[in-house]
Amino acid sequence: MRWAKDALAPPPALPPPSRSPARLPDRLIVAPTSPWPRRGWTLALLTIILMGGGNWTMPLPGFVAQLTACAVIVCALGSRHSVLTRPMVGMDRFLIAVLGLIALQLVPLPPALWHAFPGRDVARAIDEALLPAARWRPLTLDPGATLGALVALLPPLSIYLAVRTAPRERIAALLDALPIAFVASAIVAFAQLALGQRGWLRLYPLGDYDFPIGFFANHNHQAAFLACMLPLLALWLGRLDPAARRARLMGQSADTVLLIAAGLVTALCLVTGSRAGVVLLVLSLAGTSMAWQRQSAQAGAQWIMRSLLPMGLIVLCIWLMTSNGVERLATPFLRGAVEQDQRWTFWRDVSHAAAAFWPVGSGLGTFVEAFAMHEPLVSVSERYLNHAHNDYLDIALEAGLPGLVFAAAALWLTLAAAWRNNHSARGGRQRMEVILTLLPPALIALHSFVDYPARTHAIGALALLCWAMAANRTTPNRPREQHGS
Repeated sequence: MRWAKDALAPPPALPPPSRSPARLPDRLIVAPTSPWPRRGWTLALLTIILMGGGNWTMPLPGFVAQLTACAVIVCALGSRHSVLTRPMVGMDRFLIAVLGLIALQLVPLPPALWHAFPGRDVARAIDEALLPAARWRPLTLDPGATLGALVALLPPLSIYLAVRTAPRERIAALLDALPIAFVASAIVAFAQLALGQRGWLRLYPLGDYDFPIGFFANHNHQAAFLACMLPLLALWLGRLDPAARRARLMGQSADTVLLIAAGLVTALCLVTGSRAGVVLLVLSLAGTSMAWQRQSAQAGAQWIMRSLLPMGLIVLCIWLMTSNGVERLATPFLRGAVEQDQRWTFWRDVSHAAAAFWPVGSGLGTFVEAFAMHEPLVSVSERYLNHAHNDYLDIALEAGLPGLVFAAAALWLTLAAAWRNNHSARGGRQRMEVILTLLPPALIALHSFVDYPARTHAIGALALLCWAMAANRTTPNRPREQHGS
């Protein structure tokens, strides 16, 4: 009965518990995640793009984009991968310097110094006639307008911070907003094209509704947006892993989807009636094709030839949708001669106004007031000029010599990032991403010679999205990617 005695024996005593906590296996340690889920980042960029193309006649969409930007900034800086813990690069310092320039323009100055600055003659005469004692003023002519210019930077800066503080998963979530925004914009543009002036898709009280402009108020901005979207869509397609590509593209190849996108972009650019948009379109098609051929054997000249089929089908649809389809597609080529463009006239007037405030400028956001003080009487009418339609002239008037130095620095940083990232790229796919990342900022910089696309929240956000991705490639020792960020 030995077995029965052993069965009835009390169990052996357990060892006393240790006072030091046991170490969990590494595979059970869960890394902290970002404050936002993945789809929140997609929705944030989508909101900024769709709400950020308007003008002053409807401030609510821009206000929504700015509120979204505030939420993005809070979540980006609250992430474990804060920009404060990552090595800073030239682009980071540049944006901080831009904020510093705006802050300097808001610092009150003594009356003697303020009156000594060029372009303040009218204000000095008013002070002498009406005020018993001169008062301290900031450098800018209108502090409220300069604060408004600072607030307008929030959407682009928020996307820059979101990318600079992000692991790969968050960047992928942000890029997911691009095809959604493109499809939504194309649907609205085709609806505007079919409905014409009688349509209800007039999103802003004042806009270029003779043309299908999507979610924008200006047909040139719609064209710039479309030209930038083609390389960004190629970037999104190139970064998809094979499983996600099969699921999201419904079994179609990336080449096929990009060809359809190229056809849509071409047709929609043509019907915007923007001559600058045609130039941007050609450069966008050429740059995207050159980049895409680095990972696809079917790209290059053969890829452009294959894009003619979907392009032709889309053009045929536009022709059938409207009674004047041919005129719609040929609008950029049927408009008045380039030398008859009014830009040549007011560029000369803006240059004289900029010379009056040189070299300190009138203050960011004060173009309307500053230009009105020096506008020739022969040019005065019921309509007023809200921008120079040349961002570099606009910067020269509002920010003077420091502003032009900043513009040159931005160009230098972009070229330096392109050279450095191209030399450090390993393989054709990384070189493709380098080209596609820096092509939209290059198109926007070129378009800024004849318009002001970067001053819209949507296009400014796309430019700084690309800038931040380029900056991430130049940052050594990037943080480890973690799920859910």
